[in-house]
Amino acid sequence: MGIDLILKVIGEPLVLAFLIASALRPAFRRYPYAILYIAGMLVSDVVRESVLIRFGLTSREYLLAYFLHRLSGGSFEVLGRCRFSGDRSLSI
Repeated sequence: MGIDLILKVIGEPLVLAFLIASALRPAFRRYPYAILYIAGMLVSDVVRESVLIRFGLTSREYLLAYFLHRLSGGSFEVLGRCRFSGDRSLSI
């Protein structure tokens, strides 16, 4: 069992639980864009995985799904590349 699968099995249900909990609490009204961004990442992950299972790793469909997934910032990969400068601006 690879680390990717372990993170998917543990991480995806936690993200879903976070989204459900935040929709039931006032946090959704305070941070709507953050919640929508996280929901978009979850949808992007699910679509990419389903395309991978259905069409395979070397298909054009998976290539498109992979780059759309990366474009949306899926799997928190973009957070590892973010740097905050002293004036609180964000650079990637």
